[in-house]
Amino acid sequence: MIFVSIFEKIAPILFFLFLGVFFRSRSFFSESTVEEIKLFLVRITLPALLFLTFLDLDFQREFLIIIVLMFAVNFVMLAAGKAAGRIISPENRYAPLMFTGFEMGMLGFSLFGISFGAEGLKAIGVLDLGQELYVWFILTTLLMVIRESKPGLKKIGTNFITSPVILAIIVGMILNALLPKGLLETLPGYTGVHTALSMLSSLTIPLILIIIGYQLRFRISGFAAPLALLLTRTVLLLGFALLMQHFVFPRLTHVPRLFVPALYTMALLPPPFIIPLFMNGASEAEHDFVSATLSLGTVITIVLYFVLLLVHGL
Repeated sequence: MIFVSIFEKIAPILFFLFLGVFFRSRSFFSESTVEEIKLFLVRITLPALLFLTFLDLDFQREFLIIIVLMFAVNFVMLAAGKAAGRIISPENRYAPLMFTGFEMGMLGFSLFGISFGAEGLKAIGVLDLGQELYVWFILTTLLMVIRESKPGLKKIGTNFITSPVILAIIVGMILNALLPKGLLETLPGYTGVHTALSMLSSLTIPLILIIIGYQLRFRISGFAAPLALLLTRTVLLLGFALLMQHFVFPRLTHVPRLFVPALYTMALLPPPFIIPLFMNGASEAEHDFVSATLSLGTVITIVLYFVLLLVHGL
């Protein structure tokens, strides 16, 4: 029965991934179309999904501890990245940054959401808040420092408040916190708007998995250093997840059961896919290293996520 349950969670993921691989084999999309679909996902459907998720989230004050810890974990990983980066890829300015952040938008929400539905999205969404703050305030700043030397505070703030994902989360949480429960449902037209957003958000996970399958590339050469980075990163993050599971979660009174598998899922994720967007002026070797790390990290994440489901019997 456990294997049947796990297969039911894995089967939709495999279906959409292989559908993407099939589309690529048939040249179903052009590269420009794939990029346009990704923009549509990141700017429209994913924000709609996150808005509805945080609008309905039962947010507990204790979750602030988890948000702060997830933010802090990224700083510890940044320090570890600076130390390990000197060994793994000493000439690469981006290697230390690849130890931090998680690709939630294009991978984390897709895997966990398709396996556990709305409740899964709420659990991993809470864990995501701390790392989103890190990514948009710290990681992007460090990337701009490499690119521009002295990024202005205005530019840093603009990156944060103009992110559709961040805006969707913030607006959803504000409405959740300020409006009396059930008030929105009484407003004229709300049901129609909610239905439209639900239909829009339902496109997110299937399309993301199809695009990931479409873009999966694997080659043996040039993967030694990225593999070393990913293995080191994953072992450290699994260690943090283990510590949080045994020393933090037991001290909290409101911990949904899906927090633990959501935490381990985050630990398996590759670095954020936005990193290449901030690499203007990087060398070809740096571009190749980052690209190889993200590609290989995606494959490793998908494989290890299936292992996670087996180990936890979810």
